[in-house]
Amino acid sequence: MPYALRFSDPAEKNLAELSAQTQSRILGALRRLSDDPRRAPGVKKLAGESLYRLRVGDFRVIFAVHDGPAEVVVLKIGHRRDIYRRR
Repeated sequence: MPYALRFSDPAEKNLAELSAQTQSRILGALRRLSDDPRRAPGVKKLAGESLYRLRVGDFRVIFAVHDGPAEVVVLKIGHRRDIYRRR
């Protein structure tokens, strides 16, 4: 069963602020998560948390996987130098 893709409000805002080319690359990488988001290329589990990150060039996508409704929830999108900072 493929996983549905859902964006949080901050992730939608993060994506909208990026160039069209970068948006296209990130959305393409996110579509590849639908079969098995935990084992897709470029995905790693974040230490000490139940979150994952997807590497797309210099950008990172932080997401959570829910098996009950089979969905991937994108929480944050940003440049690698900024994405892990807590605010």
